[in-house]
Amino acid sequence: MANPMLAEKSRPWLINGLSDEDSPCRMFAAWALGKLPPNLMDTPALRKLALSGNYDVCEIYESGEMHPATVGNLAAQALAASI
Repeated sequence: MANPMLAEKSRPWLINGLSDEDSPCRMFAAWALGKLPPNLMDTPALRKLALSGNYDVCEIYESGEMHPATVGNLAAQALAASI
């Protein structure tokens, strides 16, 4: 991680984003938490979102392409990255 202090400062905002009423906000918060080191993720909050049945679809740009992703699936992917 290039700047762990910056990650620590952003963590509370990202965790709050997991419960935002806006689906893209929840999705990108889960995506961003998945990019943090496992010790900075909030595994319980991500697990709750992954198991919530939230399958709102949003578009994400990754690996040079736009593709649909669901909020719950991105939370599950973030959890898988922490293992």
